[in-house]
Amino acid sequence: WCSELSTHALMSRPAPRQAVDARAFSAYQLLSRVHCNPHSSGAPLYRLELQAIDGTAPHWQAGALVEVLAEATNTLPADHQVGTVAPPSTPRRYSVASLPEDGGIQLWVRQVQHGGRLGLASGWLTQGLPLHGIVQLRLLANPHFAPKQPSEPSESLAIFIGNGSGYAGLRAQLLSRIRQQQHQNWFLFGERHPQADRWAETEISKWQASGLLRH
Repeated sequence: WCSELSTHALMSRPAPRQAVDARAFSAYQLLSRVHCNPHSSGAPLYRLELQAIDGTAPHWQAGALVEVLAEATNTLPADHQVGTVAPPSTPRRYSVASLPEDGGIQLWVRQVQHGGRLGLASGWLTQGLPLHGIVQLRLLANPHFAPKQPSEPSESLAIFIGNGSGYAGLRAQLLSRIRQQQHQNWFLFGERHPQADRWAETEISKWQASGLLRH
């Protein structure tokens, strides 16, 4: 089995990375960044709010992704404080947690560490990028994860299962259904410690109390 797996891995090795065309990206400003789980034993999780600096209102569907340019040399120490960091150049993908009518792009970014140093994109987004700093990103359609349009919206039931920063893509899906008056929604979500990882509870409880989320 190991031999077959190794052979398959070699055959399916991705093609060499192509040069990134920065012209395909747009400039967004970091409006806010919140550390959502400061007392958790899990890796730090941050909620970011971004808005296009040219005032445009791009359109996307729930399930969409963004590619963020991340500097290939950005290997900040884990205790690095916010400061000046070279602009990014290597794209990393994240799920979009908001919808166009929210007025901006919301991301949930888990801070990654490798041997005491922060990950390339996560370190830059969660610590290196100063508040009101500029990030280059582009929206990507993700049709396989786009909302399905039921023939009977009032009878449609959807079950969402996820954990951690995976909440981002599920949040957009839930918002899409709620705004289409589709309230038969179940959401199964988990994190490591109930007391320290309740960062989504306020929003979810509000949906439940309003009858927008069944379980």
